[in-house]
Amino acid sequence: MIAVYPGSFDPITLGHEDIIIRASKVFDEVVVGVAKNNKKNCLLTFNQRLELTKSSVEGKKNVSVLGYDGLTIDFLSSLDASVIIRGIRSEKDFIYESEISSMNYIMNKNIETFFLPSSDNFKAISSSRIREIYGLGGDISKFVSKNTFNYLMLLSK
Repeated sequence: MIAVYPGSFDPITLGHEDIIIRASKVFDEVVVGVAKNNKKNCLLTFNQRLELTKSSVEGKKNVSVLGYDGLTIDFLSSLDASVIIRGIRSEKDFIYESEISSMNYIMNKNIETFFLPSSDNFKAISSSRIREIYGLGGDISKFVSKNTFNYLMLLSK
């Protein structure tokens, strides 16, 4: 069974990586879908997010990374995938993701959403908080992989 973990991954965090690793233990194949998502004010370009996400999952045998534009359910249909993976950090996340899950199900009853609760040590990590800390010159090294940290440090020079 193919599962898709969609997101903007701006930037990819240790929390994202934890969800990817855990999902890869449950599903035959996990496709990390990097959404183009033009409505967000992104730190990184689409191609930067795509490449950084690919490098973060390099070596994981049943995980791949693809970029997409448009509806997530259309992306899943193009892959013949039937499961969306969503990481849940809080009750607020659950409510938000449940609403999206319901809308997706109404549009395509062949797609199910599986919620994975964040591991305790990653519950506070979000890409938007990391972008804010990074933008203010703070240390983000505890929230992203060494590879992501080094990449962002090169960007800031």
